[in-house]
Amino acid sequence: MSLYSLTHLTGRQRNADRKIIIATVETSKAGFVVSIVAVGASIIPTAIAVAIFGPPALVIVPPLFIAAGLWLFRSRSQKGLRLPMYKTLLDKGAAKRIKGQILICGVPIPTRATIGKLSYSSEARQATTKPNQHVEEARPAHGKAPKPSKTAPPTDDGPSAIWS
Repeated sequence: MSLYSLTHLTGRQRNADRKIIIATVETSKAGFVVSIVAVGASIIPTAIAVAIFGPPALVIVPPLFIAAGLWLFRSRSQKGLRLPMYKTLLDKGAAKRIKGQILICGVPIPTRATIGKLSYSSEARQATTKPNQHVEEARPAHGKAPKPSKTAPPTDDGPSAIWS
């Protein structure tokens, strides 16, 4: 009895090594699609370049667009998460806009925010609700959670910060 791994044929990367041949050029399907879109995007700049520089622009501008498209959409960054280059460039731009801010789950925290109370998550759950009681009924009108009951000791679920 033999056992064969079919992951490379049916898994997520199944098309990574598959190539297609178009006019004696061997390329991947994604590379071909990027090239076609880049040639389409280069039509107007090529027309402008032909009007200025003449027919040699027909040979220079479309390959530049193809190279730029392949670099942006097919190559990946060399460090970190190895994201496609266009995502890496977008992330760098976003990072410059939020420089000096603290983020939690992608949301910037206001600079004047302070930690009001450090508690364990089990204490926060006990403090806000009792069995068979809605959250709105458990919270007082002033918005602060009541003190936790001393009947059940808190479990060590890890600290959670309550931001004010």
